[in-house]
Amino acid sequence: HGMSMARRRQLHGLIATVVVPTCLLFATLGTRGNRRPTLLSCLPPRMTAASSPNADSTAAQRQSIRLVSYNVCGFGAGFVSVDHEAVTAAFDRVRHDLMRLEPDIVCLQEVRRLSLQDTDGRGRSDSIEALAADLGGFDLHFAHATPGVETFGNAALVGNNLRLIDARSCFLEGGSVIRTPAGMEKRIVRGCLAVEVLPSMMESSGSFSVLVTHWDHISEAQRVQQAQSLLRQSTQLSKGFPHMLVGDLNAMKATDYSSVQWDALEQRNADRNWAPPTASAALECLEKTGYMDLLPLGLDATADEATARASASPWTLVGPPPARVDYAFLSPDWNDASCWASA
Repeated sequence: HGMSMARRRQLHGLIATVVVPTCLLFATLGTRGNRRPTLLSCLPPRMTAASSPNADSTAAQRQSIRLVSYNVCGFGAGFVSVDHEAVTAAFDRVRHDLMRLEPDIVCLQEVRRLSLQDTDGRGRSDSIEALAADLGGFDLHFAHATPGVETFGNAALVGNNLRLIDARSCFLEGGSVIRTPAGMEKRIVRGCLAVEVLPSMMESSGSFSVLVTHWDHISEAQRVQQAQSLLRQSTQLSKGFPHMLVGDLNAMKATDYSSVQWDALEQRNADRNWAPPTASAALECLEKTGYMDLLPLGLDATADEATARASASPWTLVGPPPARVDYAFLSPDWNDASCWASA
């Protein structure tokens, strides 16, 4: 984040698998090198070992919903001129990752809708429509994140084993103000997209909502405003249903890191003339209202960059130095899940 255009940005995200009614598996999605994801599973207390997903993998597979959150970084297009080769490569990478992961719901941030030529030589008129089609005809919902910029924002793709009930979106208050190359001041507005879905499998416990968002990459004060704005609008966005909140929140928890890792982050920021990293007050806003971060039991506070590349890891930005900026939270009313870590 905050990289110059000369520095290639990492695609990054996470995976969450929901076994109806409320068993969850969570994993970071590696973006560079060969990485084995770290899993965090959440089992309702009323489930016994005999009824857990491992007891009957076929039944668990029938009743599972896999969600992937992915920041696609504008499909590599850039913000000044479009690098068409980079777009082709990034689109193919995202498509390959998602086909391999076989998701039921895909939540994308920094989506840029643009024409491209894929690696098969086909001209595609709209990047996100092409991705939805290539995944098997997923329903597509897109919400632009900035007023007046209709082709850049968040997207949700919903697969065929879910019944889509509703979709809605909002802009979030706050956002850093930057100066454009033309000398104009511009506020970077962020948004949130919500979809309500009903699992089609038998014995479903009812509808739930998924909220996907992308917060400010410059200022923690602006992220706090965006968190507070989202919380004020969460009931309307989710229609009062239990929900998952996922996305690239551009925020960090000091408790995720060892002192050595935090020192490395401080040095990186100093080298790039960025403000020092801070424990996120925006994430605290969520947790103080009862939102539950799904990953903390899966963290390895001793993992360095080499470990992050080669083994189980919580990091969604591989680095150097590694960091976690992508999150999945359960809403306070999604209260029947307990957590245990596995890999």
